[in-house]
Amino acid sequence: MLPQLVNNSNAATLGTASRSGEHLLSLLAYRATRPREAQITRLKAQNAKLKERLAQSDGTIDELTGFRTQALARLAAQHEEIIRLREAAVGTTRVSRLPPPRTTVIGTCS
Repeated sequence: MLPQLVNNSNAATLGTASRSGEHLLSLLAYRATRPREAQITRLKAQNAKLKERLAQSDGTIDELTGFRTQALARLAAQHEEIIRLREAAVGTTRVSRLPPPRTTVIGTCS
C-alpha cells in the first residue's frame, strides 16, 4: 500500500496535501522501516488481550467451582435426608412402599 501512495504524485489522488494524509504517509514509512518494533507492539497488545481473557477465565472457573461445591453439598444433604426417611419408614405402617420398577420392556426400543 505504501509504494502506491508514495509513487503516485497526482494531487487529486492524494487529496490536497492535508496534514492528516502527510502524517499517515510518514507513519506508514516509519512502520515500514521499523518492522521489528511494529511486531513488538503488536505482540504486546496481543499479550495484553490474552492476559485479560485468562483473568476472565479464572474468574469463571472460580464461580463454577463454588457452584459445584454447593451442588455437591446439597446432594449429600438430600441423600442423608432420604436415608433418614427410609429408616424412619421401616418401623411405621402408615407409609406405603412403592412397587418395584418394571424389568420388562414394553414395545420396541429401536
